Amino acid sequence: MIPRSMALFVSSITIGSPLACVPGDDRGRARGCDPRTRASASGETRERTMQQFEGRVAVVTGAGGKVGLALSRRFAREGMSVAMADVHAEDLEAAKAQLVEEGVDAGRLITVETDVTKSESVQRLADAAVEAFGGVHVVCNNAGVNPQDISIWEATEEDWRWALGVNLWGAIHGTRIFIPLMLAQDDEGHLVNTASAAGLGARPGMGSYVVSKTGIVALTEVLYHELRRLDAKVSCSVLCPGRIRGGGTRNRRPDEFRTPGDEVQAARDHELYQRALARQAEMGGPGYIPPDDVANIVVEGVRDNRFYLFTHPEATSGRVLERAEALAALEPPSLAGSIF
Repeated sequence: MIPRSMALFVSSITIGSPLACVPGDDRGRARGCDPRTRASASGETRERTMQQFEGRVAVVTGAGGKVGLALSRRFAREGMSVAMADVHAEDLEAAKAQLVEEGVDAGRLITVETDVTKSESVQRLADAAVEAFGGVHVVCNNAGVNPQDISIWEATEEDWRWALGVNLWGAIHGTRIFIPLMLAQDDEGHLVNTASAAGLGARPGMGSYVVSKTGIVALTEVLYHELRRLDAKVSCSVLCPGRIRGGGTRNRRPDEFRTPGDEVQAARDHELYQRALARQAEMGGPGYIPPDDVANIVVEGVRDNRFYLFTHPEATSGRVLERAEALAALEPPSLAGSIF
């Protein structure tokens, strides 16, 4: 059992910043526990939220999917121009066409076919956004895949390279390319990396996915501190969604991440895709939230400069505290809950 003193400490943590605030701890106050402000080298605290969206530019990867489309829609409704990116060109153009049909000015949208596993492709996306709109102010590294339902040792090297390539390396490439760009603009900016509730707790059969999403959480936490150390006008958030209505059907593996001649792998991919399609019927049930709600959480999180963005805050925060208690007590990890 965890000591009572440690339990009280854990229960007092405020979820909302990597700099967790503990009541009565002067170190937390000195380092700026309110995520909406920053302290300069002189000790002066300045507001750093992004209140102005209209006339600015957003970049969204994975824009051909449900969440990426919802993010693009919400940013466009805020008056932003949007560079929509996806590796699947047909999905991407269909997403843009849907937004135009909904009334978004086509002149404020561009589509850029982008493979986030390759830095040169992400660089072309950045160049295209700047050329079309003059700069970038919000970046959502949102592209992701989930080759699930297979044990760590049964997963092939291609399974691992695919998940880590799209999920983790996609976020790394997006961070390394867009953060310097936004810093050089000397203007407000915000980067959102999409992780998952799975990045905060382990589940069997999801090894490559959990590893990649946990890496994204760590990547963004480090980025948070590095930006604060610079007293930068650019901020960041990590999105940790749980169950999303209509998600999970875009696990189409490119040839480079296939094992040549591996019919078992091909059959498994097909089975996973069909299983994901079958789940759509239950995705309207309790616990699933629509993609537009996720987009609202992101936009309001950027506006308020919140670091951790949870779609299921009570369940996710409970899982975080449960994990912290196990770590403090040197106990084995418990099985993550069913929020993803």
